[in-house]
Amino acid sequence: MQRDHDQLQKMICSLSEIGVKISKTKSRLELSKVVENVDRLRKYPELHS
Repeated sequence: MQRDHDQLQKMICSLSEIGVKISKTKSRLELSKVVENVDRLRKYPELHS
C-alpha cells in the first residue's frame, strides 16, 4: 500500500513538472485520463508546437 502511494506521489510530481495541474481530490480514473492525454501529446509533439 505504501509503495503504491509513493508511486502515485512520484507520478503527480512528474506530471506537475510538465504543467499538468492535479488536485488532491482527483480520482484514479481522472488521473489515468490525464496520463493518456499526456502520452498522446508526447507522441505527437509536432501537432502542438
